[in-house]
Amino acid sequence: MTIVTPSKICLGGNIFGYSCDAKHADGIIKTAFDLGIRSIDTADVYSNGKSEEIIGNSIFGNREQWFIASKIGVDSSSNGDGVLQIDNIRKKLFDSLKRLKTTYLDLYQVHRFDNQAYIPEIIDLLNSFLEENIIRSYGVSNFTGNQVGLFLTLESKLEYHQLYYNFLKPKILESTFTVGLKHILYGVLGRGVLTNKYFNFKNDGYSRANLSQNIRKDLDHAFINKLIEFDLILKKFNTNLFEYSIYRAVNACQNGIVVIAFRTKNQIHQLNHLFSKEIPINLIEEYEKEIIKSSQHLNLGEPVVS
Repeated sequence: MTIVTPSKICLGGNIFGYSCDAKHADGIIKTAFDLGIRSIDTADVYSNGKSEEIIGNSIFGNREQWFIASKIGVDSSSNGDGVLQIDNIRKKLFDSLKRLKTTYLDLYQVHRFDNQAYIPEIIDLLNSFLEENIIRSYGVSNFTGNQVGLFLTLESKLEYHQLYYNFLKPKILESTFTVGLKHILYGVLGRGVLTNKYFNFKNDGYSRANLSQNIRKDLDHAFINKLIEFDLILKKFNTNLFEYSIYRAVNACQNGIVVIAFRTKNQIHQLNHLFSKEIPINLIEEYEKEIIKSSQHLNLGEPVVS
């Protein structure tokens, strides 16, 4: 098997099959590939497996050039407790492989801590998957620092921790960042709120915000006005809210991966010049303080981790 180094930017597959149909998703995946993105993140629960299926069909011809990450540990009727049963995990893994049209995963993640699971048994099973070459590495997602520590005190070969971060929620990264692990950051665009997408939001029934009550709760009028003001400031520094949100995450996680659920090909093209820029974070941070203060009552996709 070819070893693929994950690209810094990773395609988020959570929208595939939900608010992004197969044809649209295929265009995004192929555009990302053409522009050098080689990482893609999904889960068996995303659109009840449809996300994995869409990805499998789209990358079938060049699978060996992709770093594919998927997850287990959440289902539509559970927050994670009781899902990680030994007899169930292998079946779910092979179901994911079938949908993804591959014989192995580059990264397999426990989606959420399972309070009913016997962790040493889970670790033994994940280690056996490594030995069988069914997975190349494994990680965890949305774990607290103590939960990560439990894995690390046992005979695990844990490599990755996927966790939520955006520049308005910096303390989450500080409280769960674990030295020695590779980190995967998601939520960097706050479900699209940390772009200009909702600056002129209208309740027209068609946008993602209209599909999601949680997003609508984040579209606080005063907060959006603050974002608009902040975006104008960013433009004075030759950037914008979309770029800055991604740039901030990349700089917060130097040795990790940043997951972005791109909704258009144009968004991917915008990244072409982003990393050749020098955005003066140290000068902009002063302007962040007020907007961070105004966003404390908002969720912006932050998970409940317990």
